[in-house]
Amino acid sequence: MAAKKRILYLLIALLMLAPAAGAYELHINVGGPGIELPDGTIFLADGAYTPERGYGWEHGDNVFNWHAIGGCLEERIYQYFHFNCGIYHLDVPNDSYVLTLHFCEAWGHTIGQFVVDWKINGSMALDDLDVYAVVWRDYALDYRFPITVTGGEILLDDVPSMTFSQLSAVSLVSHTPD
Repeated sequence: MAAKKRILYLLIALLMLAPAAGAYELHINVGGPGIELPDGTIFLADGAYTPERGYGWEHGDNVFNWHAIGGCLEERIYQYFHFNCGIYHLDVPNDSYVLTLHFCEAWGHTIGQFVVDWKINGSMALDDLDVYAVVWRDYALDYRFPITVTGGEILLDDVPSMTFSQLSAVSLVSHTPD
């Protein structure tokens, strides 16, 4: 009986996290090519921001990490990353969303080597994020934020405290606030 309850609770949790039918979705493989996951989710190829593209970084470089990535079902969205993005732009319809920032430390060899603040539309979202200190190297780390867009854009600002930032992917799904 306890096993059935756990399965029921897991199904309810998955349904709560699943996007509603007709929900707006945007998934970007930051620093990498477009990919389709086994569940059908499509992560778009990344690039420099242009109004025509509607998303992208201001500067920095794309990097590929050939190491196996732990803590995830699909390592391809963590093997590519963009470092030192500046402002990452997302032009999106006004709505309520769940924004997921996907990280993986690919270069660090010690705690404190890559420490970054992340702001969402000017507000501090992650203060002194050190992915290596949280999950070590080559391991996926995701942070989710409920946000409301009223100006047609989301600006992700990386403010390195020490050296460079690294961002692996961005996922945005429209969400009805709880």
